[in-house]
Amino acid sequence: LFRSLENIKNASENITYFINDLRCMSNPVKTETELKEIIEASVSMCRKKIEEAGAEIKELKIKDAVIYTDKIKVQCALINIIFNALDAGAEHLYISADKKSIIIKNDGEEIAEENRSRIFEENFTTKKTGSGLGLAFCREQLRNAGADINLVSSDKNETVFEISF
Repeated sequence: LFRSLENIKNASENITYFINDLRCMSNPVKTETELKEIIEASVSMCRKKIEEAGAEIKELKIKDAVIYTDKIKVQCALINIIFNALDAGAEHLYISADKKSIIIKNDGEEIAEENRSRIFEENFTTKKTGSGLGLAFCREQLRNAGADINLVSSDKNETVFEISF
């Protein structure tokens, strides 16, 4: 019985990820949205993978703000960054936000200097099972919605991404 319930739970989580991926591909729909709502929903969708990786969100600082954006596109980008951080071995994630941007820091493996200028290129990946579409797709979708995503820095201590509005 326990195994059956676990299988149902895993299947429902996979369906949730699939539906979110489909939503990410839709045309931009900008609305006024609470920034906190976007971030909390994104973190909630990543919670299982965060726990499985033995990682944790060490800091979540979100200033109260209403922003005008496509919340689904921002969620997709945020989820992609979190998943990439976990794939890079991050144990700690730090997220802060205000009405102008979301900053995501992690202590995962450094992005090699020669790869930093290419991480948003379509079909570029350093992962064995990666497609090279995640960050390229996120950037394109965010730009279509009037936002952007950039790598701020990466060194042996931390990698920092910014989603700006």
